[in-house]
Order: sequence, then C-alpha cells, then structure tokens
Amino acid sequence: MRTRCIQHISLFIAAIALFIAADGLQAHKPVTSKFTYYENIQPLFRFYCGGCHVSKGIAPMSLLTYKEAYPWAESIKEQLLADSMHPWNDDESFGIFTQGQRMTARQLDMIVDWATGGTPEGVQNPISSYPIQAVEWSLGVPDLLLSLPTPTLIDANSWEKTRDIILPTGLQEERWLTAIDLKPGYPGMVHNAIVYLAKNTSDLVSESNTDIPADQILGTWVPGQIGTMAEDTAYHLPENAQLTLRIYYRKTWRDEGMEQSDQSILGLYFASQPPQQTIHTLVLQQIQEIQEETDIIRVAQTFARDIVLNAIMPVMSSSGQSVRIEVETPDRKKIGMLRIVQYDQGWPIRYDFKEPVYVPRGSRIIITGTYRTEEQETTNPHETSHRMKVWVDYTL
Repeated sequence: MRTRCIQHISLFIAAIALFIAADGLQAHKPVTSKFTYYENIQPLFRFYCGGCHVSKGIAPMSLLTYKEAYPWAESIKEQLLADSMHPWNDDESFGIFTQGQRMTARQLDMIVDWATGGTPEGVQNPISSYPIQAVEWSLGVPDLLLSLPTPTLIDANSWEKTRDIILPTGLQEERWLTAIDLKPGYPGMVHNAIVYLAKNTSDLVSESNTDIPADQILGTWVPGQIGTMAEDTAYHLPENAQLTLRIYYRKTWRDEGMEQSDQSILGLYFASQPPQQTIHTLVLQQIQEIQEETDIIRVAQTFARDIVLNAIMPVMSSSGQSVRIEVETPDRKKIGMLRIVQYDQGWPIRYDFKEPVYVPRGSRIIITGTYRTEEQETTNPHETSHRMKVWVDYTL
C-alpha cells in the first residue's frame, strides 16, 4: 500500500507540473489546427468523456470547458494514442459489447490535430455552455431502491477503499432482474461497483479488489454506464434474496487530506413477467504459484449442450497483464470472445455481448491469462500466487 500511495502522490505532482507547463506554453504555440474546442472538440468530450471528466466527478479534472481542457491537451493526446483514456481495454477485433462507446478514427484524429495544432478555442455557443445535467436514473425510477445501511467513511490519510455491503432485498416473491444502476452519494470518489449473489456471505473479503466470492455477477457499474441484459433474458432473484454490493472508492487530488463519506443507492429493475430465458452463470477459476518472470494460466471448459453466451467477466490478481477468451467449436474453429491487452485491476467490468453468441454442444471455452511478476512486486509484494476467476453468463 505504501508503494501505491507514493505512486499516487508522484502522479499528482507530475499532473500539476504538466498543468503549469502546458499553461505557460499555450501563449507561444502557433495555431495550425482547423479544429476548435467549442465547434469540434467539446461535443466529443461531452459525449464520450462526460461520465467521468465532469466537475466533481471521479476523474481528476473536468474537460467540459476550454479553460479546463486546454492545459491537458498534450496529456489527452498521449492517452488517446495509447488507447488508455477509458476503462474499456478490450480488443475491438474480438467481441462486440454493449458498453464502452469508442471514438472513430476521424474523431481521434480531430482531437490529436487540435492538441498539436495550438488548441484553438473557437466561439462558444449557447448549447456548449449548458452544463451536463446529472440524471438520477438513466432508465427511469427503479422498481426497488436499496440504500447503503451506513455511510462509508474514508479518512483524511487514506485515498482508496473497497467495501462489500450486504443488501437484503425484502422481496416477498421471486423477481426477474433486467438491469441495475447506482446513484453515488459522493460521485467524486465512487470509482466502480459490482452487484453479485453469494451463497456464503461469511466469505466476503471487504478489503480486496481481487477476490470476489460471487456465484453470480448481476451487473457492474462505472460512471456513465449501466448494466442491462439482452432482450427477453433476466436473472432470477428468489424471495428474500440478499445481494452484495462491492464499491471501490478512490479519491482524486481534490480530496487529498480530507475525510469524505458516501451513502450510495442501488437501483434494481425487474421484468413484469418471467423472461423467455433465465441467465445462468458458469464460474471458472484457477490459482497458480508464481514461478517465472512471466507466467501463463490456462483454463478450459467443454459445454455438454448448446448454449448462448450473454456476458463474460474476467478478474485477475495484481500481476495480471492480459487475458484472451476464445471458443473452440467441435470442428476446431476458434472464435474470439474477449481479448484484453492491458488488464487493469482497477476496472473490473462485465462485458455484455451486443448480440448473444450461440455456442454448439461439444465446444470448449479457453481462457489464457498472462501474468508478470514485476507488476505483482510493485503493487502487492506479499502476493505468492497468480489468481484468475471468470464468470460466464449464458442461457439455454
């Protein structure tokens, strides 16, 4: 933890230095770009980045006014070119998912051209000056609201925390869950959330980002994105079901040295009648002792009947670098499901297929994870093994 805190402080100092340097260079940079902030760039920032990079949001800075955005132009360019400006690290040549809007190549070129071409401001119009209005519930008022029973406190000397909260639903009958959403109590530090079902709640590990004792993941949440299921599918919730909400909190530099609290509200959406298909979950996991500088973990499972894949969620330990998930059909044809080139433990995301994938009986799902000991030594030096766990959602 000490190493991570030092890294966090160093990043903060570097960011401030970059801000000051960029501000000083602005007046001396010739304008060569035909794209301006208000005509061309701000609409992209509002649509693609407004979930996080907004005033008092989870990102360390807002990008929604020229004054806020232009000092970060060089950093934005570098992040976009490295494809690390968003939590969606999946390879687009594999699966196609409902979450994670991505900019087109032309849109990326526009921002890079603007950032390197003098960052011209342009003329502000009335629409561009409207603040992004926070929508309490993107899908309308949920059918059931579950509030954290007690606030989560992060003291002045801490900057991150993971908390598992057991939430009794009080359902008087079985229901069918179609979507989840989260309303943060303090948006500036609610980084992401996972909603899951666990048979044994005594196994909960409230300070770990890696071990999720879930039998079924019901949804993941990041700012600006909500989890919805494919049409005519839903998760079955029994009478008096107990859910577990895992929230990962992380302060930005705005809250350094300050105590903050959060009391988020989870929203659940139910189908009006039983769906055509109930979503089931297969959990695959493996633990392997650290052996080499680079280790590989492989897990495979053969399907005994025809299934339809709806979603995949891989979680790796701190040394996890990349993961590749494929389906091999009985005729040995391999179909790419999900490939994450740069796995980020800070963004545990369930990837929902835009179009569910039919998998014939006798096919195998093959999961390959790459781990680097160097990463583990930096983030968690006491870890002695690599861990991988994958939740595969499917219907029959």
